[in-house]
Amino acid sequence: MRKLSLLIVEDDADTSTLIKITLQAAGHRVSQAPDGQTALRLFAQDVPDVVLLDAMMPEMNGFAVLENLRQTSDVPVLMLTALADPNSVQRGFLLGADDYITKPFTPPDLLQRLEKLTTKLPPPTSSSQMMTVGRFQFDLKRGVVEKDNKQVDIGKADARLLRHLMGSPNKEVTYEELFQVGWRRQPLVTDPVVNLVNIAIERLRDKIEADPKVPKHLLNVKGVGYKFDPN
Repeated sequence: MRKLSLLIVEDDADTSTLIKITLQAAGHRVSQAPDGQTALRLFAQDVPDVVLLDAMMPEMNGFAVLENLRQTSDVPVLMLTALADPNSVQRGFLLGADDYITKPFTPPDLLQRLEKLTTKLPPPTSSSQMMTVGRFQFDLKRGVVEKDNKQVDIGKADARLLRHLMGSPNKEVTYEELFQVGWRRQPLVTDPVVNLVNIAIERLRDKIEADPKVPKHLLNVKGVGYKFDPN
């Protein structure tokens, strides 16, 4: 099975841990959210390949989370819930769920259903993809950047930003464009776009700049966004 980044949204700690162990044993990268609000925050920071979503949670239930996600994203969503009645199942699919599993379920069934969802994902990055710009080499598959024989790992969303900036050296790229690339969705009116992009760029500077406080490669363009200087 293709290795995925997954977000588990489940308020029961034991169930969430069991799902996490099952998925990590299959080689997947897993994040966990104990409630709907945390799930939306984590999703905004780093869009996963698939969301595994419980329905019955306090304050914001899974259906509300799903409805919110579908306003901006078509990421595959697999609902995992004890709600087995036809109305709940129908509601999940009407709101945009891609699959619906009722509890209790077995690990093999979960992995099988998850594998089916991979057909909705874009093809994985080619293993031979390397980007060389100036003093930088970027292994696009591994998310590893090398500069002057020093290697650093780049997070998934941040890697998308860096790849986009490196692809057009010295070109000004707007905050909104960087947000769309990094978070893989259109920004909402309520999204603090500039702040989120600035935080991501700060993380990248910490990893690739000799002095993050005096950057020479990831340069701010006041009132516009950023540009990448490879020299």
